[in-house]
Amino acid sequence: MDDKHRLIAAAEVVQDANDQHQLVAMAQEAKEELEVEKLKVVADGGYYNYSDIAECEKQNIEAYMPRPEKGSAVKNGFYGKHEFKYNKQEDCYDCPGGAKLTRQGKGFYRGSVKLVNYQNAKACSACPLKEKCTTSKGGRIVTRWEGEEEAERMQERMEANPEIMKRRKAIVEHVFATMLFWRTGRWLLTKGLKNVRGEFSLHALAYNLTRAIKVVGKEALLNALMAGNGAVLRLKFRLSRERMRVWARLASEYKRSSTLRYLNLLPGTAY
Repeated sequence: MDDKHRLIAAAEVVQDANDQHQLVAMAQEAKEELEVEKLKVVADGGYYNYSDIAECEKQNIEAYMPRPEKGSAVKNGFYGKHEFKYNKQEDCYDCPGGAKLTRQGKGFYRGSVKLVNYQNAKACSACPLKEKCTTSKGGRIVTRWEGEEEAERMQERMEANPEIMKRRKAIVEHVFATMLFWRTGRWLLTKGLKNVRGEFSLHALAYNLTRAIKVVGKEALLNALMAGNGAVLRLKFRLSRERMRVWARLASEYKRSSTLRYLNLLPGTAY
């Protein structure tokens, strides 16, 4: 969503079980669509992924996401990882008890991502806070992920801009409500990933058209579209040939009245 005009800048349908690897692709698509060199992207905690955060920074995309509190330590009521402060100069973690957790070995890989463990078994064994930290005889282990440095910079931005997530909710949730409840967008008519992507692109395009009427007015919108000047209004919602074919098939196979009503094009419909 573009926060200036409340237009959908990018939308995609995926079959993944979660959003953890969707941030980069969506942010890059929005950046291209808005034709900007730099972009601020605000997402919910479901997108939180160290690798994606690092890649966004490389692409001049400034990401904002809440840091999720998860893991066995949090579930067991122990100190969360955020309470262990990383010391970059000494390459260690300062724990809540004042001890330093040092690097253990060269690290290991989980898939293509490198991880490094930090531990101080001697300090943990004598620590008065151990019962609040771990039950392990070897002491607390803190794992540092590749890309976590960029995530820490993002967290500093989040703390400096605490209102940004509230603003995101006000922008994004309104669109969901509109498409789900006002525009009968609760169900999709097609089956198969290719077809569903094409249909959802129509929903997004229809929302952008109705929103553009509110922003610039019906006459200005029609004049711009007839002049082929959609880029000026930021209405370019890129549709591949594949999706255009789905669009054509939808028009011939499904109820045209519902699609037209969604576009507010039936006679007597007020803009």
